[in-house]
Amino acid sequence: MKEYIILVPKYLFFEDTINFINSFKDLRNCEKYVFDFKNLIRIDSISLLLLSSEIHLFKKANLNSKFIAKNFTHCTYPAHMGFFKSFGLNHGKFPGEAKNNNRYIPIRIYKTNEIKQVAREMLVNPGVILEDFAEEISGVLTQGKDENLFEILKYCVREILRNIVEHSESDKFGFCAQYLPSLNKVSFAVLDRGIGIRKSITNNPKLNISTDLEAIEQSLLAGISGKIY
Repeated sequence: MKEYIILVPKYLFFEDTINFINSFKDLRNCEKYVFDFKNLIRIDSISLLLLSSEIHLFKKANLNSKFIAKNFTHCTYPAHMGFFKSFGLNHGKFPGEAKNNNRYIPIRIYKTNEIKQVAREMLVNPGVILEDFAEEISGVLTQGKDENLFEILKYCVREILRNIVEHSESDKFGFCAQYLPSLNKVSFAVLDRGIGIRKSITNNPKLNISTDLEAIEQSLLAGISGKIY
C-alpha cells in the first residue's frame, strides 16, 4: 500500500498552520495518509479551527484513501477543545462538549440555517440569537476588566457572526476563544467556508472591486454589506 506520512509541526500558529496546510492539501492518489502528531507542542485558537476544517476537506477530496492519525495522545489541549473529533478522529471531546468557563470557549460549530430558523420563530433578527455567543466570547477576551471594552467587543463579535449567517452563504461556522494568563494574551477565532467578502459585496452595484484587499477595505465602511444601496 502506498503510504504518505504527514508530519505535524511542533508549533502551529497562524502562519505556520497556513504553510503546513499548503504542504498537504493538494496531495492526491495515495492509498493511505498518516497524520503524525508526535512533534506537536502548541497550537493556537485559529489553528484549531483552520486545521481541523482543512483535514476534513482533505479527507473529502480523497474519499478512496485511508486516513490514520498517530502519536496524538499527548495533545490534551486540542483534544479537550474538540479539535480531533471535529475532523472525524475518535479522540477527545466533541466540539461544544467541553463546558466553557471565563478562561476559554472550546470549539463550537453551528449550522447557519438553524440560527436563521430560531430567529424566524422568535420573530427577531439573527443578531439577537447571536448576542449570547458574543457576550460569552467578549467575557473571555476582557476578563471582566473593562466594561466599555466588553461592550465594544460584544458588538464587534456579534456583527462578525451576523455577517456569516446573513451574507456568507456558508452552511455552518465555528469559533473558539482562549485567555492565556501566562502570556498576558487572549485569542479568538471564527471560521466559515462561505463565498468570501469579495463575492458577497459585489451585489452592490455601486462598487467596482478587483481584489480581495479592496473588498476588505470597502466592507469596513458603513452600509456597504447591507441590502439597501
